Amino acid sequence: MRAATKLYEFLSTSEQHLWLKKKSPYPQDMTESLVMQTSIPECIQVSAAKIPSSMEKPIETVTLHVSAKEYYLDIIAKELGLEDASYVLISSFKNCLHSFQELHSKILVSA
Repeated sequence: MRAATKLYEFLSTSEQHLWLKKKSPYPQDMTESLVMQTSIPECIQVSAAKIPSSMEKPIETVTLHVSAKEYYLDIIAKELGLEDASYVLISSFKNCLHSFQELHSKILVSA
């Protein structure tokens, strides 16, 4: 966390809440050059699965509208009803599944 504070031009930090956040998702010159390229669409639609933490709620398919002007994690946060990307954590499903299987097998062995 202390090392990240040296990047004050790019990151906001909070040691009280243990989070890092990019001040600007992308450098302005980069977004401007992307917008000028005609081959890149202004907005890309991405289908995603919204999996609730409660087993009682159904899994939903959602369409995210991703643009070069917005940080993709902010778009995900909005879809989830969160304030901003600092509340979003992305994890590989494959790793989660492997960890779950490992834990499940340990429980079965110890039972």
